[in-house]
Amino acid sequence: GMPRDGTGLVFAAHTQMSTAGIIDLYRVNFATPGNAQLLKPATAAGHGGIDIIDSFPLHAFQLTSDGASVVYRTDQDTTGIRELYRVNFSAPGVSTKLNGPLGVGRNVRGFRAE
Repeated sequence: GMPRDGTGLVFAAHTQMSTAGIIDLYRVNFATPGNAQLLKPATAAGHGGIDIIDSFPLHAFQLTSDGASVVYRTDQDTTGIRELYRVNFSAPGVSTKLNGPLGVGRNVRGFRAE
């Protein structure tokens, strides 16, 4: 996804900054290529990765309409329970859970930021 002002983009990847086996969410500004900023909080191995494969064709992440933050789906807090989070570009590494309690075995299946 690209911020609404066209200054950069948001992408999901497993990089040297990622925990083994975790796909993380990054932002890079076009003015400083090669300097990707980790957006979502770092998590332990085994959970917390952005859902790319199992979310298709559902969204794994999406920019908000004001371009100030990104919404993403992952099992960040509880392994195997996929929930919805938002991180503001002004506060990378700090996320807010958007959904309420889901219950055992429940997951956020998809979303659309508006």
